[in-house]
Amino acid sequence: MATLKKMTRVGADVRQIARLLQSKAPEGHMLAYITPEEAKLLKSQGGSGKEHEDTGIPSFEVGATGMDMVMISTPLLRLNLLLRVQTCQMFHQHLMRHNLRLLLTLINLLLHLLPLLLLPLLPQVHLFLSKKLISLHYPQQ
Repeated sequence: MATLKKMTRVGADVRQIARLLQSKAPEGHMLAYITPEEAKLLKSQGGSGKEHEDTGIPSFEVGATGMDMVMISTPLLRLNLLLRVQTCQMFHQHLMRHNLRLLLTLINLLLHLLPLLLLPLLPQVHLFLSKKLISLHYPQQ
C-alpha cells in the first residue's frame, strides 16, 4: 500500500486510481473493462491494441479511410464503427447492383435499337452483296 501511495500520490482508493488513470488517457478515451474476446474483435477490425506509453493500458486505434484516427475503447464506440462499416458495405453492394441493372438495361436497349439503326442501311448492304455475288458468278473479262 505504501508503494502504491508513493507511486500514485492518491493512496489505495481504487476510484481515485481510476480517475488518475483516466486523466492520463488520450483525448476522447475512457477506461473500460473488456474481455479477451472483445480485444480480439477489436484487433480483427483493425484495432492496434498498442499499450499507452504512460499507463500500459491498451488502446485500440483504427485507421479509417478518409477519416482521422478513431480510438475504440468502449462497446458503444465499437458498435458505432461496425455499423458504419456495414453501412458502407451495404451502400457499395447497392451501387454494384444498381450499376449492373443499368448496364443490362443499356445492353437491352442497344439490342432493340440496333436493328432500327441498321434498317436504313439494308438496301445499300443488299446492293453491295448483290454486286459481289454477280462479280463472283460472272467475272469481268
